[in-house]
Amino acid sequence: PAFFSSTATSNRQSVTTTEHVRVRFNRIPRTILFAEAEWEQEDTDYFESDPGVIQGFLRDSEADSTDQDYRFGATVTPWRRATLTSHLRYRKKKSRYDHLRDEGPVGSPGFGYSAFLLGRDVETYEFATKLSVRPQPWFQAHLGYQLRSTDYDTDTDAVTFGSPSDTPGGWLQAGEYDSSIYTLAMVLTPWERVTMNGSLTYLDSRTKAASNGDPAVDDYEGDVLSLLLGGSYLLNDTTDLVAHYSFSSGDYSQGNTADGLPLGIDYDLHSLQAGLSTLVHENVRLNLQYLYQHYEETSSGDINDYTAHGIFANCAVSW
Repeated sequence: PAFFSSTATSNRQSVTTTEHVRVRFNRIPRTILFAEAEWEQEDTDYFESDPGVIQGFLRDSEADSTDQDYRFGATVTPWRRATLTSHLRYRKKKSRYDHLRDEGPVGSPGFGYSAFLLGRDVETYEFATKLSVRPQPWFQAHLGYQLRSTDYDTDTDAVTFGSPSDTPGGWLQAGEYDSSIYTLAMVLTPWERVTMNGSLTYLDSRTKAASNGDPAVDDYEGDVLSLLLGGSYLLNDTTDLVAHYSFSSGDYSQGNTADGLPLGIDYDLHSLQAGLSTLVHENVRLNLQYLYQHYEETSSGDINDYTAHGIFANCAVSW
């Protein structure tokens, strides 16, 4: 057997400044217009060294980044029991790297990671809207939708090995992310001692990475459906019962067996939690809970499936 020892050194120093502006206009009946802008600048010095590893590692870099975040929207109350809020958002973060020394385990200076990376831009567009209604004092509901798109661009050094893997360097689109989120939530208090709530969320998303046209690299695309139901019942002035059930089902299985590997994940998760909370003294509260979980993952041939039971007790003291 062979044994290796090393002494690593790491140091990071950063300076960040932030500016924030918020404007609201409420001269339109039942309407509030708002706009927000935030700017952030960060200067960071990195130093990492580990001369004891097999080929050695050293990084001495300076990074400058700017972050711009703009949001514009409106809140409309057409009726006393209904409110609609919508906004548009644009965000762009730019990072630039100045590598004072470029040494790495691959090749001679110029090819080491992460000094191979010269810059990175992340640009995001977002639209979100939410409708809240309260037709009765004991019932309220929320309906929401969010659409988001993010582009990742990376600036790199050129790499020349005299092979098809050579890259000319410069800017390239490293990845894309697109998602849609639909949400429905409700809160009910039909009786003074009873509170019930529930929410249903559906997420549809796709992540695409640069692959140089290789069909073996497939998009990470799929959806997640989440359900949450809960409630509480006040037995008396000091004791209440609580219960929550959640279900999550995700399908990101790619099935790319023709050109690559059948990666991704396909799962179902059930979780039930119930308990009792009681005030045993004016400043002492005791909680006792039971948890049940059942997980199935068909994409792994059910090798990761499990069923779990748990009992939790805790005591909170305030003074």
